[in-house]
Amino acid sequence: MLLALLIIAAMTYGRFMAKTWVLGSVALTAMVWTFGPSPVANAAPVFDVDGYTACTATTAATPDRDFDTVVTDCCVQHAGVPAPTTYGMGCVAPTDAASADERPTIVLPMRALPADDPDRDLQALIDMPLPDPPP
Repeated sequence: MLLALLIIAAMTYGRFMAKTWVLGSVALTAMVWTFGPSPVANAAPVFDVDGYTACTATTAATPDRDFDTVVTDCCVQHAGVPAPTTYGMGCVAPTDAASADERPTIVLPMRALPADDPDRDLQALIDMPLPDPPP
């Protein structure tokens, strides 16, 4: 294909123009091979559920930011759409053409367990006495 274009260029524009065109195409090809193709953003980024979950589990709310702000920031960072729910902020995957009756799956944030004694409630259940057997 490239050879055919070179022949056409040589016949049409003469020897000087063909050399210029050849040098330009060789330079362009060398640049593409060296630097790779031009970076193009994806038209529809994919929602990273695992990244979102890890982000919300490891990022703590600060006094000037509540946890809903943390959830919103993690959601946008991982290509999701923030969605308010009854339980607080959640995150959904963006859709291009959803039908009217399609309901998206809302991913709720993971919250880290408190560092003091996370198994306290579980230990209280284990230590409860068993009920007497029925008569």
